[in-house]
Amino acid sequence: MKTQIPDLILVKNKTTVLIDPTIVMETKLGIRKANEEKVNKYQHLIPNIQNLYKVDKVEVKGLAI
Repeated sequence: MKTQIPDLILVKNKTTVLIDPTIVMETKLGIRKANEEKVNKYQHLIPNIQNLYKVDKVEVKGLAI
């Protein structure tokens, strides 16, 4: 079972940004596709993150390098 925990959770004011870096060479995907997959992977966590950190906005970002 894979864990669904992003590598970085940044919180400022009422916004949280989830960032999960990936190395494109390891995934054999293009940068755009790798970023899309990371966003899709964590979308379902948004309500939980809003509740946990008491924020209004949650952004999910991939960081393909």
